[in-house]
This record gives sequence, C-alpha cells and structure tokens, in this order.
Amino acid sequence: MAREEMINQIQMLKFYLVDLGLYLDTHTFDTEIIALFNDYKEEYCKLVNMYEQQYGPLTVGTTREDFWNWKRKSA
Repeated sequence: MAREEMINQIQMLKFYLVDLGLYLDTHTFDTEIIALFNDYKEEYCKLVNMYEQQYGPLTVGTTREDFWNWKRKSA
C-alpha cells in the first residue's frame, strides 16, 4: 500500500472511531456498535503501526522510541 493511501485509510478509520465513540456516549450498551468500534480500533492500530515502521512516527506521542537513532550522552 502506498504512503498516501495508508494516510487516507488511517484518517478514515480515525473518523469512524471518533464518530462511533460519540454515538457510544449516548448508546452505552449497543453491543453491535461496540463490536464494530473494536474492529475498527484493531484495524486502525495495525495500520498505524505498519505506517510508523515504514515512514516514522505519525504523532508526537508515538510509542516507537527506536525510530530516532541518536541517543543522549551523559554529561
């Protein structure tokens, strides 16, 4: 998958997650939507991880600490 296509997929999935999250704020016990949310979340996390492995962090709060090669030297 090309970089631009990955970004578009990530953005689409993030929108779905936000939208479903808002719905679940008012429909807390809708198990069908909870399952759909969890499926999208899993797909989103996999795609973000794949993107970050290939192109680097998407956000400042990324969990991939090994991407940047430099290390701080002790004083």
